[in-house]
Amino acid sequence: MSRIIQLLFILLVLLAGTAFHLRNDQPVALDFYSGVLELPFSVWILLALTVGAVLGLLACLPAMVSGRIQIARLRRRLLVHEPRDKPPTAPPAAPGGGG
Repeated sequence: MSRIIQLLFILLVLLAGTAFHLRNDQPVALDFYSGVLELPFSVWILLALTVGAVLGLLACLPAMVSGRIQIARLRRRLLVHEPRDKPPTAPPAAPGGGG
């Protein structure tokens, strides 16, 4: 069921993107120091969103790598202190014999 929802979401995003492109297909010239590049407005918006997403991921990368390193270190410590083949210990008996 979730696969169908994912496909419908992708289809909706593609449809919205196509509609946006059809409404904003006017050429826009961007003047760089070395030359002029002319592309449709919707392509410039897509490029700006892509560059923003990549820069956001790059900004988060050090924290993500640090977190993964810390998780690996904690897993190693857990495996050293509590081996998997060791049976779990029973909780201590209640005082008074339970009766």
